[in-house]
Amino acid sequence: METLYLVRHGQTLWNAESRMQGHKDSPLTEAGLAHAADNAAWLAGEAIESMLASPLGRARATATIIGTRLKLAPRFDDRLRERHCGVWEGLTLADIEARWPAEFRAWRAEPFHFRPPGGENLPDMVNRVAPLIDALLEEPAGRVAIVSHGMIGRAMLTHLLGLDPEFASTVRQPNDLVYRIRFDRGEARAEHFRAGTGPHPGLFRPGPG
Repeated sequence: METLYLVRHGQTLWNAESRMQGHKDSPLTEAGLAHAADNAAWLAGEAIESMLASPLGRARATATIIGTRLKLAPRFDDRLRERHCGVWEGLTLADIEARWPAEFRAWRAEPFHFRPPGGENLPDMVNRVAPLIDALLEEPAGRVAIVSHGMIGRAMLTHLLGLDPEFASTVRQPNDLVYRIRFDRGEARAEHFRAGTGPHPGLFRPGPG
């Protein structure tokens, strides 16, 4: 593989409500449908040869829109599911902070290793998805797109780029952002596109405020 594209699903109702989704689901909003269509239009110029996706509904809906434009049928893989957020799934961030104040503070203080009650942390996700990524690197398709989620996307970037925990915890992928990772002589180099504009060098890390 020479180039990997990491695509996040379009905005969902629960994204707009700041509600934890995890393995649960909510539908794409009108903005989310536009994110998927805009990313499909941009990816159509990238000569994508193969596409994988998370089987969760929001990623499946996004992958269907993109696949129709690219004339590709996505392959769905459970290892691309979003982080399992345990008992926090379906709750807003305000709900979580009110009901689990100590755990909420611990999550904010050390997001890389923290596990929600009954859920996964980032190392768990890296261990889950790394075998899939390593196998993809050996596939004959030169340009591969993966449609998944924000946190599992961060896990894939951590594995591919060797990010340390502090740096990885600051990386974000908004719903309209696509990462393009090029491989050259064993080295992976990342850049990103937002709403089809770019490339912007490196990873997206919003500043304070």
